[in-house]
Amino acid sequence: MLYLSADIIKQLPFYDKLTDADKQLIRQRAIINFLPKGKIISCYEKQGFGVFYILDGEIRLFLSDGEHRPITLFSAYAGEMSVLSASCILTPISFEAHQRAEIDTTIYLIDTECFKEIVDRNLQVRCYVYELLAERFSSVIENIQSILFDDIEQRLINFLFRKHFSLKTEEFKLTQTEIAEAISTSREVVGRALKKLSEKKVISYEKGVIKILSVEKLKINR
Repeated sequence: MLYLSADIIKQLPFYDKLTDADKQLIRQRAIINFLPKGKIISCYEKQGFGVFYILDGEIRLFLSDGEHRPITLFSAYAGEMSVLSASCILTPISFEAHQRAEIDTTIYLIDTECFKEIVDRNLQVRCYVYELLAERFSSVIENIQSILFDDIEQRLINFLFRKHFSLKTEEFKLTQTEIAEAISTSREVVGRALKKLSEKKVISYEKGVIKILSVEKLKINR
């Protein structure tokens, strides 16, 4: 898909809060960046990766110590912003999380220095950032509650429904390992849950491809 950088700025959720000087700075500094599937971005890099707007694709935020099973905090899709990879802007909120491109993803990247300059002088944009952080925190709590209290079938259904709603498709190429990482469980548990949903004719799963057979059944079971 072809993107014209000059037009993208108008898609930013905080565009109406930008001054003319802010808009000019972003147009000069922002770039379109492609993240291949599997690309990992640390949220605690010294200089910060920058903030970005997702043009298409999916980014998953997770915690991992390299030894235990990763814990997914939330996922973001096309039309959403990510500010957690600009650590110097969020000095009081620093933690070693990672963001991963779950599929090939295209982003509109604003470097950290540029965005910090805007945030420092523009109160409305600063408020937007903290409102977005509050929304993300709510998503994290919701996801942790699901991990603690929902059974695995329910978590899988919620995951598939979110995928369907955000990516506008009924078919996904996903391995059991990828699903397990996304919903914070084991591959074996995912395999059993997929089998149950297949038996209920909610989905079909074959050769790493999940197809939603009935969106209505998926909604009913949420």
